[in-house]
Amino acid sequence: MRMHEEIVYCNANEGEAFLQIELAGTSYCDGTYSIRRERSGCHVLEYVESGSGTIICEGQALHPEAGSAYFLKRDEPHWYRSSAHDPWVKHFINVRGTLADNLIAAYGLHSGLFPHCRVSACFETIFSLLRGGVEENKSLLPIAFHELVAAIAASRTKTESSDAEKIKLYLDEHIRSPIRLPDLSRLVFKSPSQVIRIFKREYGQSPYHYLTQRRLSTASLLLQNTNMGIRQIALELQFADEHYFSNAFKRFAGRSPSHFRKESGGPR
Repeated sequence: MRMHEEIVYCNANEGEAFLQIELAGTSYCDGTYSIRRERSGCHVLEYVESGSGTIICEGQALHPEAGSAYFLKRDEPHWYRSSAHDPWVKHFINVRGTLADNLIAAYGLHSGLFPHCRVSACFETIFSLLRGGVEENKSLLPIAFHELVAAIAASRTKTESSDAEKIKLYLDEHIRSPIRLPDLSRLVFKSPSQVIRIFKREYGQSPYHYLTQRRLSTASLLLQNTNMGIRQIALELQFADEHYFSNAFKRFAGRSPSHFRKESGGPR
């Protein structure tokens, strides 16, 4: 299939407005489709009807497929391209203006992928209003755009909750293994900053703090129920050294590991 686009609306020459949709339509991509922007002047919202491809934003490669949406924030570099073997058919809206900025900030949207985000009807509503062209239709655009942003945000909340649970389970299962933030990033296909934000929103603390608390809790059990030396426990639970572990444990339990073991009646 040859690359072509059905442009519903194009109005890139106007100045900054309350809500300005600069470009909207549907892309029927081929294997050569690729868009790179070092600094986009508008927010990009797209919904994939079919096909697959890749977006690169916030240093992360993500792969939108049918039934997913993606959002690329203005003033941030991004690159997206369609698969050569299974090209996208996708709806798009490029938008800017104070209303767009305020809604995106209010819903806390960040550049990224939103799987299982069925917002095709939201795009069709906006397209229908744009095709109408009359002032009455245009006055309804802010409401339609608000509904689109809200729908994307709602799908994100559900997805991010699932991602947070996945991260927590991974941390719980790897208490004694070295874990780095890029490991968690790859686990849920999110940037490191998104991983921290998603986990903190769900559990009220960063993944690092949660993992440290779980390791210190495990250390207390080992001190009470085993003959393992303090240095051995520190190394087993991935603390840098015995001194660092002892200081962290004292903050956690209010006493040093040796005093904790003695007071709890653990093995000497």
